[in-house]
Amino acid sequence: MQIELDRVLRGTDSGTGYSFWKRFIPFDGNEYTRLGQLVHAMLEGFYTTEYLDVEVVSAGSEHADMLAEAYRLYEAYVEYYPRKDELGKVVATELFVEAKDEGVCGIVPYTGRIDMVVDVDERCIGRLLSERSFFLPDGAGRYIVDHKTTSRRPADDNPLRMWSKYQLWGYLRLYNAHSDIPAKGMIINTLIKHKDLIKNTSFPLYYVSYPEEEELGSFFKAMQAAKDSLNDSFWEVFQQ
Repeated sequence: MQIELDRVLRGTDSGTGYSFWKRFIPFDGNEYTRLGQLVHAMLEGFYTTEYLDVEVVSAGSEHADMLAEAYRLYEAYVEYYPRKDELGKVVATELFVEAKDEGVCGIVPYTGRIDMVVDVDERCIGRLLSERSFFLPDGAGRYIVDHKTTSRRPADDNPLRMWSKYQLWGYLRLYNAHSDIPAKGMIINTLIKHKDLIKNTSFPLYYVSYPEEEELGSFFKAMQAAKDSLNDSFWEVFQQ
């Protein structure tokens, strides 16, 4: 499997997704790093091809340290978890979705690119519990997966204390508005940059439930605030 580094670092545009709108919401950060982009590309290749090995083609040596770290994380991950169906049967990867109206995410335009969609059966649930100490409270069914690369575990092992709840809820809303089979929730597949990479400890899984009505209200309110902060001249240019 071969990956072009320059293409990865240019990024895959999700259009007017959360990464676009978050700049207008105060105190909400969590920028994607270049390392995270590269690891994303590696994991996409792992879950969608028959290959385990990966070769990153780079035009220069300026990203040597980042490449070394990406290889270190990826190689440990596939050594510990070589099954292609580790997180369930893969239905889609890098899936682009778009809100058709404001009832989906509180604002339009709003788009997103979902890392992976999986169908999880009872056997997979049992394996995740026994081998990775990960419990899916909503049982068998469809889930979306978000790959995250980070330097530490979230506080209290609560993913919503590290990553934006609005971004994660947005993915769930977008997917369920466009799929005949709704996702029950989201699995966060985390790769932590520990000095010594340890099975499960360095690659924990976290769960994000589908948002409740009160949570959706706060999400819609934040998105509307972002929209309201923009002046008419911005919208005139944007809509051209």
